[in-house]
Amino acid sequence: MHPQFVPTAQDRDSRTARHVLFISHDSNLHGAQTCLAELLRAIDRKRFRPFLISPAEGPLNDLVRRLGIPVAVRRLKPWAIPRLAANSHRAAILASVLSGLRDRVWAIAKQIEMHDIDVVYTNTVTILEGALAARLMKRPHVWYLHEVLRGNKEIRGMLPQWIVNRVVRSLSTELIVNSRFNARIYGLDTNHGKGVLAYPGIDTDKFSPMHKSVPNPLDVYRDDKDTKLVGVLGALQPRKGHGNLIEAAYILQRKLPNVRYLLTGVGYPEYLERLRKHVSARGLSDQVVFLGWLDDHRSLLANVDLLVSAAQQESFGLTVAEAMASGTPVVATASGGPQEIIVDGVHGRLVPVDNPGALADAMFSTLSNSDAMRSFAEAGFERVHSAFSLKSHVSAIERVLDRVANGATVDSRPSAPTRDHDACPNFPPNA
Repeated sequence: MHPQFVPTAQDRDSRTARHVLFISHDSNLHGAQTCLAELLRAIDRKRFRPFLISPAEGPLNDLVRRLGIPVAVRRLKPWAIPRLAANSHRAAILASVLSGLRDRVWAIAKQIEMHDIDVVYTNTVTILEGALAARLMKRPHVWYLHEVLRGNKEIRGMLPQWIVNRVVRSLSTELIVNSRFNARIYGLDTNHGKGVLAYPGIDTDKFSPMHKSVPNPLDVYRDDKDTKLVGVLGALQPRKGHGNLIEAAYILQRKLPNVRYLLTGVGYPEYLERLRKHVSARGLSDQVVFLGWLDDHRSLLANVDLLVSAAQQESFGLTVAEAMASGTPVVATASGGPQEIIVDGVHGRLVPVDNPGALADAMFSTLSNSDAMRSFAEAGFERVHSAFSLKSHVSAIERVLDRVANGATVDSRPSAPTRDHDACPNFPPNA
């Protein structure tokens, strides 16, 4: 295969639909992959013909194939890795990432040639291969930056953040971020043309108060009609702040003993064991239920009394918005993205990060006040419909794809980012 055999731009311009190669770092359905799946489901297939590359078989591939979209499995190696591994074997892992990189890039380049791809779209900052293949084949590259690397307790970039920022800029025609908080991390200012802000979109048919059921299927977790159910959704990772939630539950039980916490998600076995020991040490074994992985959490979000996010850092906060769309009140930490979703006291409650006492107080003031519960549920529902619709998200991405396919080249990149601390002005919570 040689790049000179690739069809010309004139050939591609004669087609009705633009061919877009989407690349996912994971074939499971966590936050970033869920956003990608929703985009692929809703994208205008008359204007865009999507293709997907993922590193392994999994539920994302299954879903995408059911949409009639071709899927190829190709080896990918992340350059952002679990922090524990980075701390102990950083040099070895970096060498492993570089080993075989050329072959992995050419495997994607072959897909670009085979499917006559117009635009390459990488759905995560954690992999490089798609960006390098796009450069090799002289195709525009769009990078959607879901993850925060700086300060992330779970994953760590193999290079300092300022170098990561330069790399993603140099290998992209357009950069997209899922929040202004994340824009600042990458040295972008979306208000002044440095990157594009495209909040994740919530399917308000999928996440809806219509899923509230009578009788409530979650009543099996209640001791009596006065028991309150608190949902906690997300991967079982330290960054999600489960330890602070357990401490808040311990504080809250003195004021409001009839609360049961439903924790979903999976994670490292040693972390789960640590959480279980923490729960037991605080005497909360009867109040905290570990539900494991849920393939579909629509019913849970609609039927709990309150959704709590105790995260220490969130680039957006997908479950926060999904709960609001489901008509469920929310208490969340001011951990980045949630500050752009919630105005404290209007759409729900925001509390400081790593403050179990404040979290317990917000949970108590919400759960013990039916008027506040109703007000937050109604305002949150309206907020998601007005600011975070799936239609708005897809339209924003389609505009970017149209723009880069219709004339942008690998040399027409966003202007140079400023230093991180100057990158983006402070924004209001409801920005």
